[in-house]
Amino acid sequence: DLEASRWEIIHSRNTLRTFFDSIPASVYIIDRNYVLISVNLKRSQRVGRHPSELVGRKCYEQFYHRIDPCPGCRAMETFASAVITSRYAREWYDQEHFVEWEITTFPIQEQTNLPHQVILFEEDVTEKRTLEASLIQTEKLAAVGQLAAGVAHEINNPLAAIIANSQMLLRDIPSTDRDLVESLKLIETAGVRASQVVTNLLGIARKEKKYEFEFIDLNETIHGALSLVNHEVVQRAIQMKLDLQEDMPELLASRHHLQGVWINLIINGIDAIDHPDGQITITSRYRDGEFRVTITDNGKGIPREQLSKIFEPFFTTKAAGKGTGLGLSVCLRVIKEHRGNILVDSQPGAGTTFTILLPDLTTTGKG
Repeated sequence: DLEASRWEIIHSRNTLRTFFDSIPASVYIIDRNYVLISVNLKRSQRVGRHPSELVGRKCYEQFYHRIDPCPGCRAMETFASAVITSRYAREWYDQEHFVEWEITTFPIQEQTNLPHQVILFEEDVTEKRTLEASLIQTEKLAAVGQLAAGVAHEINNPLAAIIANSQMLLRDIPSTDRDLVESLKLIETAGVRASQVVTNLLGIARKEKKYEFEFIDLNETIHGALSLVNHEVVQRAIQMKLDLQEDMPELLASRHHLQGVWINLIINGIDAIDHPDGQITITSRYRDGEFRVTITDNGKGIPREQLSKIFEPFFTTKAAGKGTGLGLSVCLRVIKEHRGNILVDSQPGAGTTFTILLPDLTTTGKG
C-alpha cells in the first residue's frame, strides 16, 4: 500500500508539473523573501535557464538582474492583505521592440488566511494593448476629422490672404528697408507655417495622399526648410552645423512633404534645447541605394518610457500650449509614403538624433 501510494504521489506530481510547464504564460511562485519556490518552463526559457537552476534564488536577481525588488512590484500587497493585484510592465529588447506584460499576483493562503506564498502570472498582452490603443486612436481621429472639416476652410482663406499680401508687399517695397523686409518675411513664414498646421491636421484626420513625386535635390529641400525656420534659429542663437554630401543622385520624392518633415524635426530640436549652447547638426548621405538624413540636437532628450509614444498623434513632450502633438506623426506618415523609415535615439540630458532612411525609388520601383 505504501509503495502504491508513493507511485500515486509521484504520478500526481508529474501530472501537475506537466500541466504547470504547459501553461503558455509565464508562471512562478515566490515566498515572502522573493525566493523562487517554483518556476514553469515558459518563464525559465525567457532567461535561458532550466527551472531547477532558478529555484531557491531571488526572482528579481534571476529575472531582471537587480539587487532589489522591481519598481512597481505588487507581490507584497498580496502577502499583506491576500488580494489579487494586476499591473503592466514593458520589457524592451532594443530601442524599437518591446513586449507588454500583464503581471497578476494570486495569494496561496494558509489556514490562518495569511498568504505564505504568491503566484505571479505574466501574460504577453502586447497585441491586445496595441489593438486597444489603435481603437482609441481611431476614435480620436474621427473626432478630429469632424473638427478639421469644419474649421479648415475658415482658417485657410484668411491665411491665403495674409501670405499673398505679404508677398506682394515684399515685391513692392525697396530692398534697402531691411527692417520692413524682415518683418514681412516673418509674416509670410508664420502664415505658411500656420497653413501647414491646418494641412497636417487634415492629413491626419482624412489620411489625404496628395503626393506629387518628382526628381529633387535632397540637400535643396534641407536648405529650403532651414530658410523657413531661420528666424527661430537666429532668435534662439542656435548653432546650425551642416554636413551634406554633395555628389548624391536625385531623389524621387514629394518636395513639399519632405521639406515639411525637415521643418518639423528642426523645430522640435530647437524647442528641446533649454540652454545657451544649443546646436543642431544635419547630415545627408547616399549609400547602397539608400538616402540617409540625420538631425541631431543637444537638447534635454526624451525619456525612454516616452519613446514608443512620440509618433502617436496628439502625444507631445512639450509644455502645454507649445505643441499640437501632430508633427512627428505627420513626419512618420510622410516617410512611410516614401517607403522609408524614421529611427530615434535619445539620451535624457544629452540630446536626440532622428535618422530618416529613404530608399532610392529609381532602383526599387515606385508603386
